[in-house]
Amino acid sequence: QDSDQKVFAAFLLVMSNVSYGASYVFYNAYLPVLCEAHESMAGTSRASQTWRKARLALEEVVSNIGFMAGYAGGLFMTVLNIIVTAAIVLTNKDMDPTIRSSYAARVNIMFAGLWWFTGSIVSLKGLKDRPGPPLPAGQNVITAAWKRVAHTFKNIRQLPTLSKFLAMFFAYADGANALGSLA
Repeated sequence: QDSDQKVFAAFLLVMSNVSYGASYVFYNAYLPVLCEAHESMAGTSRASQTWRKARLALEEVVSNIGFMAGYAGGLFMTVLNIIVTAAIVLTNKDMDPTIRSSYAARVNIMFAGLWWFTGSIVSLKGLKDRPGPPLPAGQNVITAAWKRVAHTFKNIRQLPTLSKFLAMFFAYADGANALGSLA
């Protein structure tokens, strides 16, 4: 039973990290689309250098606002979690301290999950379908993306520069993540 819970917890940890990484992929994929559709970009030729510079400047502004909103949301959740933890500790003084802190952690994790779920629903409802050519018959965005990744890895021997880049990127990303997590 205990080992089953550990395996399930490890699975959830991997899925949460993959989902977190995927959120950046979606964010970065939608950023140019959102900026190209912005009213300030209307009427300018896409081929012009002025248009490219204006879009890049707009992407920086939109990205900064997005990150600022994310940090504000993180601050809000931190304050909420402090309040919830204090309320649990103060109202359950007769409870064993280990159980009380475990209960507080579980409640806060539940609130974090609800926060991200709500934010995801807002994003999914508000974003329009992706631009570009139609997907192959019988595929959705996720299956088409994974098939493209699989195709790239099948042909990676013909792409030695990409192989080196990916190896170094993953080594660097893992190192940076380890430093960020452990520092």
